[in-house]
Amino acid sequence: MSAPRDSQTRVNLKTITCLFCEQLAVAWHHLTGRATPSSLYLDRSLVVPLCRRHHDREHELLRRSNLEFLPAGADALGHRVARILELIGRCADNGRALTLEPRTPYGDAIAGFYALLLEAARVLQSSQEGAA
Repeated sequence: MSAPRDSQTRVNLKTITCLFCEQLAVAWHHLTGRATPSSLYLDRSLVVPLCRRHHDREHELLRRSNLEFLPAGADALGHRVARILELIGRCADNGRALTLEPRTPYGDAIAGFYALLLEAARVLQSSQEGAA
């Protein structure tokens, strides 16, 4: 299921290029995805622009890695971080940097990424305090 294709989404994508190939983007790819096909996005604002070819490729690679949706009983934070790390690795493999847009139809992707990092830092800190 793809993101809603409202007019704001289409307008913003008219001048934005794909993260991988610099062709015009046609979709906002949600970096952390959904728990299930019918659920809301885990981090709605964490998106990158992709052309159709690369958007389809990302979903195929996520399916192959069992990261398309949150597996039953899986750690949600770990799953979200794993999806982002997979994409960062693919960017590096292609000589690209992960670039986040401050303004998308879904919100500020940079702020969304920062919020996810803060959440991960809090979890790490509390686990270290529990181990001490």
